[in-house]
Parts: sequence; C-alpha cells; structure tokens
Amino acid sequence: MTSGKTIRPIGSGNLTRAGIASKAARLDDAEIAGLPVPKSSVVPDGVDSNEAGRALAQHHRGAVAVRSAFAAEDRPDQSLAGHFDSFLNIASDAESLADAVDRVRASGTAEYRRDVLVMDMVDAKQAGVVFSEPGWLDDMVNYTDGLGDALLSGEEAGNRLSLSRRRRDEDDAPWQGRLAQLMSDVRDAFGDLPWDIEFADDGQQSWLLQIRPITSSPLRDEWFTLANHREILPDPPSVLMTSLIELASPNLSGPLGIIDGAAKGRPFIEVFDRRPYINLSLLTDFLRELGLPTSLVADSLGGSDGNSKPLDLAQLARSIPTLGRMGLRQLTAPRTARRVAAELAATPPLAGDRFEPIIDVAAKSYVALVDQMASLATAMAVPVAVVGQAGALDYHLRSQRTAATQMLDDMHELAALVRTTPAMADELAAGQVPADSGFRALWTTWLRNHGQRGQFESDLSRPRYVEDAASVLSTIARLAQADPIERTTTRSLAAVLTTPLWLFARGPMQAREALRADAMRAFAQHRADLLRCAAAAVERGALPDREDVWLLTTDELIGLDRGEVIDGSFIADRRADFDRCAAIDAPDLRRRFSAIDAGPTNGDELGGLPLTVGTIDGVAWVLTEPTGDRPPELDDLKPEQIVLVARSVDAGWVPLFGEVGAVAVDIGGDLSHGSIILRELGLPAITNTRNGTSVLQTGDRVSLDAKAGVLRRR
Repeated sequence: MTSGKTIRPIGSGNLTRAGIASKAARLDDAEIAGLPVPKSSVVPDGVDSNEAGRALAQHHRGAVAVRSAFAAEDRPDQSLAGHFDSFLNIASDAESLADAVDRVRASGTAEYRRDVLVMDMVDAKQAGVVFSEPGWLDDMVNYTDGLGDALLSGEEAGNRLSLSRRRRDEDDAPWQGRLAQLMSDVRDAFGDLPWDIEFADDGQQSWLLQIRPITSSPLRDEWFTLANHREILPDPPSVLMTSLIELASPNLSGPLGIIDGAAKGRPFIEVFDRRPYINLSLLTDFLRELGLPTSLVADSLGGSDGNSKPLDLAQLARSIPTLGRMGLRQLTAPRTARRVAAELAATPPLAGDRFEPIIDVAAKSYVALVDQMASLATAMAVPVAVVGQAGALDYHLRSQRTAATQMLDDMHELAALVRTTPAMADELAAGQVPADSGFRALWTTWLRNHGQRGQFESDLSRPRYVEDAASVLSTIARLAQADPIERTTTRSLAAVLTTPLWLFARGPMQAREALRADAMRAFAQHRADLLRCAAAAVERGALPDREDVWLLTTDELIGLDRGEVIDGSFIADRRADFDRCAAIDAPDLRRRFSAIDAGPTNGDELGGLPLTVGTIDGVAWVLTEPTGDRPPELDDLKPEQIVLVARSVDAGWVPLFGEVGAVAVDIGGDLSHGSIILRELGLPAITNTRNGTSVLQTGDRVSLDAKAGVLRRR
C-alpha cells in the first residue's frame, strides 16, 4: 500500500470531504491558503498502525509530534483540548511511529472517529497560545520560551502579552512581529472569528500548529477607572446602587456617548470591592479604532487613561465617516437632552408593593441620564478646551447661570433675607426653618425647585434635601454671616474672540445641568417607591428594617417579590462585608487582576488569576493528583460546599470537577487546557495561586471569590 492511500499529507486538499476531523482539516485548509504549517500528515481512523508507520517514515525525516485529531475535539460548543494524549520528539522510524499512533488512539474510544495528526517538530525558541477575538484591538498571548507543552498542560503559567492587531511597535521583539503577521494571515484566511491558535517560533518563522474555535473567552487584564463615579457616588456606593449600575450597564452607550455595540460582549461596568469601575480599556480601544489619542478619555472622565496611545493620523483618516456621524450626533445633543430631561422630570410614582417594576424603571432612568450626560460632555469638550487654553473660560462661566448655580443663587437670596432679621439666624443655627412668613415662602419655592437634589444624589440610598435639609439650612446660616460676593467680570480680547466658540459650548453645558436636575426628580421618585415597598416588606416579615433595602442587590429585592425572606443575620453579614470593603483604599485606576498579586499575601489569603466569576464559601479539598476518593471530613457536604485546591489540572481532573463547587489551582496559565475546561464548565475558578496546596489543608474553611482572584481561609 502506498503512502498516499495510507496517510493524507496536510495540504493535499479535501480532508474535510474525506471525513477527517476539523482539527486536522483546518490545518489542511491553512496549508492550502499559504499559511506556515509544519510538514504534517494525518493517519485516518481505521488505517493499520504498522502500515501507517511505514508510510509516515517515508514522508517524515526528523523528529515528529504525534497528536490526536479526534472527531470529539473542537466542537462549536466545547473544546476537549488536552483530553487526549500527545507525544513529542518521536523518532521517524516505522516502529516508533506505529507505537505512537497506537498510544494516541488508545487515549480515546471507538465511539467517535480517531484520526491521528503527525507533525514535524519545530525547534521552538518561543511557543504558546493566542486568543484572537473580534471586538478587541489586541490578541491575547500566553507564551513560554522553548516548547509550549508545559504551558498547555498547566504545569507552567508562562508569560502574558497583548499583541496589537494593527501594527508592531519598533521596540517589540522580532518574534512578536512575526506572530502578529501570522495572526493577521489567519484572520484573512479564516475570517475574524474567535480563534484559539497554537504557535511555535523557531527564530525565523512563526508556525501555525493548531487552529480551533474559542468556546469560552478568557478574562483579560483590562484597565478600569473610578474617575467620574468617585465624583458623583459615595465611596463605596450603597449595595443597591452598585447593583443597579451593574444591571443597567449593558444598555449604556458609554461616557463618550458613541460606543454603541462596539463592546461585543465586553463589560462596560465591572464591580471591584463593591465599587462600580468603568472599563477604561473598552473606551480607549474605541478611540484607538478611530485613531484618536486615548488621553481624550481622561479629559472626559478625569483621572488617567492607563496605557496611553498617541494620535494615529492614518487611522484617523480612515475613520472620517464615523467621526462625521459622531459630529452630527453632538450637534443635536442639547435638543435630545431637553426631551429626555422632560420625560425624567415627569416620572410618576408606581403603584403596588413589588420591587421589580421599580428596579426596571430606575435602571432606565440611570441609562438615560448617563448616556445624555456623556453625549453633552462630548459635545462641549473641544470648544471648552479651546476657550480654556485662550484664558477666557473664567469670564464666560461667570456670565452664565445653570441649574446648579441657580440652586446656590437661590440660597444667597434666602441668606440675604436672614441678614435683615437676626432672630432667623438663631433659628437656623438650631437646625430649624425660621418661622418668618417671607423666609418660608422662599424656602417652599427653593424646595420645589431644588429639593429633589442632595449629597451624593446619584445614589438612591442618599436622602434628598426635601427629606433632610439640615446641610442646606446650615449653609444659608453661614452665607448670611458672610459678606455678599459681587461678581466682577473683565471682558478681555480673548473673551471677545472666543465668544462664538463659547456660544457653541454653552448650550450643551446648560442642557447638561438641567438634565441632572430633572433626572434627580426621577431618582427621588424611585427612592420613595423603594422605601414604600421596603416598608411593606417589613410589615409582612420579609425584611428586618426599611433602610436595609440599600444593603441588598437588585436580584435579592426581586427575590422578596417571590416570597423570599431576608433575616437579621443576613443583614448583619452583609453590613460587615460592606464595612470591610469600605475600609479598603480603592485605587482610582486599576487593572482587573492588579489588586492582589498572584501568590500568597499571608497565610490566610491567596491571590491568583481569575478564570471565571462567582463566589463560594465552603471547605477545602486539597489534592495533588486527581484521586476520586473523597476524605471522610467531606462526606456530608454537597458539591457546592467544596472548593478543590489542586497543584495543577488538566483533562484528567474533569470527573472531580463535578464533585466540587469551585476550583483553585497553584500553577497554570489562563489559556492552558485545564483553564479552558474550567471556563467551559463555568465553575468559580482561579489559577496561579502558586502554593495553595502547601498553605491549606483538606477541611479548612475557605471562601473563593473568582472574580477578585482571591482564596481566603476563614
């Protein structure tokens, strides 16, 4: 029998039509498309291994890798990466090749097609895995020096790298440039789809070793910012407000008002230590896509833009149509904001004692407010910046009044009245509204115009001035004791020259302040509705106290609608956790994994790389190999009460994953086979804790917060 009838060389064509599984068939397509694939062959299922060995020996001359290419692998909804055996550096004599083919086949079953892939070994200087996903400007690379087998098996964490899709910087290593070109060629040949690529670089060429669809996306180490939220929310916000922001965030178009669907599944808001952070990487990626400098995000939100990127004139030229559409949107922003403000101001009270309708309306109000505020901020950003650079901004600001400054002007009017009657100052000092009829008339008007506002008014948990006006009354008392402030404005030449620009900026600025004032009428109504429903929950015994509503998430409030009960011990635990988070000095700028470094911070806390999200309080089951014998101390526990702590994991651990509720792994990269499996299963899991198996013992009480990448002994 000739080699052509016994084996099928990669690049011969029509492997898919011949029934060869996708793992090998895609390499066949890649070779035909001109991509660099090492010399490879497929031994079809059913071919005698001895005959295959002789044919392979004629086709390959050096050491080879013999790998599975089974039909059970790389399905659209699941990757069985690492489930089956591979053998590296096999000598290319007939006997060795036949034996390796038999051993690979033996790692699967006859229930599915078991093709075997044989590939010339690459003398790799670097090797690893690349995740390429649409919606991202960078590919995610997990690599190591030399062969990548230890990386893929999870025995080595490897190094992480973000690889730009657009171009390579001059100071990047040459192999990174070759890999970037390979990834560009893969997308050209197979489409810009979610691809999981294995590669090896020999110092001259980046070789494509495998291409498979991504079945579960990894968490990337993105930048997040508290800027903007820290200005308008207490630190930390109430549990309910943070939960509401997180609930509403998928419907936001972003602080720039222009993100639309560009996120492609990337979270716009993510919560760390009970604080809602804005996804800064998402916003800066959008600007990079337009060719604009990423510093514009910091100019809009405050703070820093993390990993700053400069103006890209070539990309900017390609983005002119998009920029034109954005410009038209900003021209109509004030008119749109006035319409939205009127709708928010007219928000009616909701009937009934169910939380869900209130949460739904409150989330919509939040989205409307943030989107319109962002659009208006963008509309006025450039002219305000130019006027400021000209030194005329102070003059123009002093010459205008907005809803916010009007609130203070009206307080000055009350203070002026107090100056005429010293007895009123004494009443104010005692925290009382003066009995004077003139003051009370003005005060009633002030509350009607501004009473919906309050300190940290963007958090529904905070009282409005109409509920608690003590701070306003004390301010009026201080204003009454101070000398009146006279505004003096000197019209400079710069002020004259910048007037046209200021007229363009003034409309969005006034509309933004009016929008916030009217939106707070909606927020005040939502607050009143929530407190009313909370009182009803207290009356039926479902909630200890009305104010406890601010310590609950939106899902927990909806649970009260379904008859669930929140008791005092739950509230005490939640308050303790909230206080713990409040004591944390949260950074304004952070990365997803940067709060806690990988490895132990002390004997009771371990940090690692998050693979999934989710939390679990339970008992540790410490293992260094996948034994199925559950120790006696775990016999009475349900799976969701057990946290598996393992040295490393691969496909051999899969049966045990069904017996536990969470997993913490000492050694592993986020693109290793074991990590891919854990993400597909959706178990709360972290990896690269380094020495959890030596710090913890089976039976220890632990809590795992996968999203934070933390395993704690309790």
